[in-house]
Amino acid sequence: MISYIGLEEILRERGKDRRYLHEVVGLSNDTIAKFKKGESVSVSVLERICLALNCDIGDICKIKKSPRD
Repeated sequence: MISYIGLEEILRERGKDRRYLHEVVGLSNDTIAKFKKGESVSVSVLERICLALNCDIGDICKIKKSPRD
């Protein structure tokens, strides 16, 4: 499972929200919903987010090896 908790933290720290991902980064609502569900998104989507937020992929997502991670 993938955790996008880092993305939530970066958005919060910078005073942005999911609407920013839709309006500025150009993500669809379906793609944004995948973050909340912990579903996979394409590397190109992660790249666009990283460029917009000036961060690295590891800052926004982590691989969870077990439900406790």
